[in-house]
Amino acid sequence: MRTKIDHIIFSIIFAFLPVMVVAPKATVIFMTLLAVTMPIKIGWKRLKDCAEKFWRWHKQQVLSVIFLFLWLLVSSLWSENPGHSLETVLKIVGISAVGFLFVVASYRLPPDFFSKIKTALVAGFLAALGLFFIEVFGGMPLTTLKYIIQEGNTQEIYLHWLNRGLSILSIFTWPVLFILLERKSWPKVLALFIATTGLLFFSDAGAAVIALLFGVFVYAVGFISSQKSRTVILLAVTFVTLIGPAIIGKTMTREDIPETVPQTYAYSAYTRLGLWAYSFDTALQRPFTGWGVGGSRFVQADPSAPPEARRDIKLHPHNLALQAFLEGGIVGLLAFCSIIFWIVWKMAHAKGAVRRGTLLATFFSTITVASISYGVWQSWWLAAIWLVLAATFIVLRSKEPSLKPS
Repeated sequence: MRTKIDHIIFSIIFAFLPVMVVAPKATVIFMTLLAVTMPIKIGWKRLKDCAEKFWRWHKQQVLSVIFLFLWLLVSSLWSENPGHSLETVLKIVGISAVGFLFVVASYRLPPDFFSKIKTALVAGFLAALGLFFIEVFGGMPLTTLKYIIQEGNTQEIYLHWLNRGLSILSIFTWPVLFILLERKSWPKVLALFIATTGLLFFSDAGAAVIALLFGVFVYAVGFISSQKSRTVILLAVTFVTLIGPAIIGKTMTREDIPETVPQTYAYSAYTRLGLWAYSFDTALQRPFTGWGVGGSRFVQADPSAPPEARRDIKLHPHNLALQAFLEGGIVGLLAFCSIIFWIVWKMAHAKGAVRRGTLLATFFSTITVASISYGVWQSWWLAAIWLVLAATFIVLRSKEPSLKPS
């Protein structure tokens, strides 16, 4: 009976994917409910056994994560706002703990329930996709915000609050495609990919578009037969992804943005260039200790910095590596990057080309979004990552699908 209830909970969560993408902060509500129910449903003894196994298999990586959390906690001592930093650390630890419990719970579900959970995930994805089509093509602005930007001439810029949801959708695309491949639904695979790609390109969600394209690239890399070549390429791509924004911000200017780039994308790119450059320079002021976790929003802007950087630095750098460096210093950055490189290394050695490609595409889509948008510690973003992780693990517990049409 308990297992059946768990199956119902997982199915409901993934079927409610449209709620999460329309209102991303709803993911935090789901995680809060899970925090109350998961330990009871998993059972403390089973949870203890899972934790001990994970510790034995990945001791060094667990120590890296613990060290990162402790460093973030210590960094609150020299933060511009220690209270906010401490609150941020507690939020990170809390959401991560609940997310870990959620992933562990997925492992105790029997295989005969996976098919129904996968169906719920596909149904939720399609429902969310339908909402986006209504928003972008149907002339029914569910979440559109229109505002005026004064810059030379008055320009009208349209932003979609659904940008966050589109980013989540672009990441969830890969587990859903795996399910359809597993069921040999080739027409549906093609139709879903074309629909998702077309939707993202016609929207203003630049991060989601780049994430999907990058996902296609690393998915293909996953099919390289040589494990050594595959690993080298993926580690190099990871390195470039992490350091790229800092280099781009320091070397490019607004004049370097091609005139053919759409207006909304150009403005976003211009904002990122100034923000990344200013964030890197600010991080160098405290290279070893950083400004404290969550301290980005409290950094005093340099009057000589570009106007867009002076405005946005009060939030976050819109890049995970720069935020880790700015708030945690070189110590936090190294701890953060070591975890990422370890994950990429493990995925590069995963068995099965389709399975490996799905893992890589899902992970690098997430990294891509985190490298150009959003703050690393935003509650909805952390919760979404854990939900994506649980969905991916559930999906990949299936057999390697054949790419030959039936």
